[in-house]
Amino acid sequence: MPKDTRNSLLKTRQQREHRHDQLTIAVRGIVQQEKAAQDAKTAKLRALRLAREAEQPPEPEPAPRRSRRKAPAG
Repeated sequence: MPKDTRNSLLKTRQQREHRHDQLTIAVRGIVQQEKAAQDAKTAKLRALRLAREAEQPPEPEPAPRRSRRKAPAG
């Protein structure tokens, strides 16, 4: 392989890797932004739910269930 061709192939590969690196950085940034937005929304909704639950009176406990078994005859 002539030296010029090999050198141009290396440059092409480096350019391609550089583009992939830039794309990876951009995608990771977008994913991090979406994760931060999702976490903020989750925290907001959790706070609203907890505030709503704190305002409601406690629910009465249900009566214990009766067993349908009959006492053994003895």
